[in-house]
Amino acid sequence: MVRLPRRRSGGTDSVSPDPRAAGQPENDPDEKMIGWLTDFDNPTIEKARNRRLDRQLIPRTKFPITAVLTLVAGVAAAGAIIAAIEPTSSQVPDSVSTSPSQTSGPPTPTPTPEPPVVVDARIPERCSQLFGSKMKNTLGDNGLELTGRWRATTLPRTGSLDPELLDLLSTTTVMECYWLQPGDDPERGILTAIGAVDSRQARLAAARAVEMGMTKAKEVGGTRYYLMDTDATGMAKGESHFFRDGLWFATRWWGYGPYGYTADMADHIYG
Repeated sequence: MVRLPRRRSGGTDSVSPDPRAAGQPENDPDEKMIGWLTDFDNPTIEKARNRRLDRQLIPRTKFPITAVLTLVAGVAAAGAIIAAIEPTSSQVPDSVSTSPSQTSGPPTPTPTPEPPVVVDARIPERCSQLFGSKMKNTLGDNGLELTGRWRATTLPRTGSLDPELLDLLSTTTVMECYWLQPGDDPERGILTAIGAVDSRQARLAAARAVEMGMTKAKEVGGTRYYLMDTDATGMAKGESHFFRDGLWFATRWWGYGPYGYTADMADHIYG
């Protein structure tokens, strides 16, 4: 470092006072600049300066450096253990199977399909195939037409007016045929329901027919129960129930009931 010459005062060497000690601003910045330029190429001075800067930048701690290193090593070891225990995202399976107890609600029961209706192979597809030409002509001459739907303002009680017989017919009927007089309120009509019944159902229906006072007769290989009456206006009406080999022919009529109607159906099915 280049040192400035001392000032002489009164023949005695003295050092000029430091302006910073008197609270005065430093007026000669060139001294530091000159010293920095002079010491730049001196390795020893440069290393000492760097050590001083390093001590100023590193914060002081009351823990010794060995404790700090031990703490860092412990944190690293704990991270390694957690990584070994806890699977990473690449190790987690795409789907996780759950037990039935983990579902949101009880399993939906599978509905039991209803058994299909068994249609007897002896029963034809169309009502027109149940009757011969002679019976068709007789019914037509009396103003009745074969139709597949009811045109009256009220629903028909096909086959019977009795509630118990209607309950049995509602679960056994496989075919219905209507012979009606044209118009919304026919004065004449014949309604027939054909049911497929087992022996128990046939016995229940026959027992109910006997309770209602119907006449029992053996006809065309089966048993027929029938009755005839008149309503308050004097119009004739009646019912006929014929059982044979698992089939039930239930017919109710009003205004007109031709002789041999049930027997004609039986001849075309069993004949």
